[in-house]
Amino acid sequence: MASITRTNGIGHADTTLYSTAQLDVYTVTLGASATFGVGGTAEKIAAAVQPLMIEFDDDGVIMVVDGHAHDATSLKRAINAVTGGSETPALATTLKNMAP
Repeated sequence: MASITRTNGIGHADTTLYSTAQLDVYTVTLGASATFGVGGTAEKIAAAVQPLMIEFDDDGVIMVVDGHAHDATSLKRAINAVTGGSETPALATTLKNMAP
């Protein structure tokens, strides 16, 4: 039987982030520490952005968003409306070392 070498496909490279559902991961370093609990900045940011997943630490946010609904500009606008700052979301290119 003849052998066939496959020549198409993704090929998955090492340390390359792939998204198959238009999901984007952003990290944001906040200008001031987030406040938590009802009415805190963490709750307000989550309400403004409506992420699929979000995690806060004292001065940073990691979020998974719908890539159709958000880009860095729309996230920046929503987050800065809450914080009054000038935070800039960064699109993640890897899931390694995700701490902002």
